[in-house]
Amino acid sequence: MRRAAAITLSCLLVAAGLAEDRNSKKKLQELQRKLERRMARASPTEVNSFLHQQSGALIERAIKAKGSRYRFDRLARAADDLLEASQRVFESRERDDDDEDRSDAARRLERTYFRVQQADYFARQSRHKDGDAFIRHARALYQQARTAYDQRDYPKADKLADAAGKIVSALERMAQAEVRVPDPPRLK
Repeated sequence: MRRAAAITLSCLLVAAGLAEDRNSKKKLQELQRKLERRMARASPTEVNSFLHQQSGALIERAIKAKGSRYRFDRLARAADDLLEASQRVFESRERDDDDEDRSDAARRLERTYFRVQQADYFARQSRHKDGDAFIRHARALYQQARTAYDQRDYPKADKLADAAGKIVSALERMAQAEVRVPDPPRLK
């Protein structure tokens, strides 16, 4: 009886591993397609090009990290954050007649301000060689969002603030990927 249960458990674990491999492969294919679509867009800005280059590098790192589900997940999600940030930058350049509420845009900017303040910490923890460039782009996008807000272009402000926040989220996920054994940091 115990042997049958052990065999059943082994079969379930193997099946779960195969499903996880299929999910990883599917996630990588989705990221690659997303990257290709972003790179096919006309007139990318400097920040778009940076985000595309970095997301491609993160996809490559994720492929190499497939042996560690946690690390793979963090890197894949970081790549996705950068691709979403790029999309928001593209969208911010399009005329949007959306009736974005001033107070909603103000709240987004406030949340993003605090997220951008965390970027230095995440960049240090990630030990990414281009950490300063990520911070610079996040801050620049936040400033552009603030300018759009001051000009009452609330949809543009919202999209640019979201892009800045996504860059910081990517840095956070890269920092998490560097933690070998997930252990919450102690307050000093």
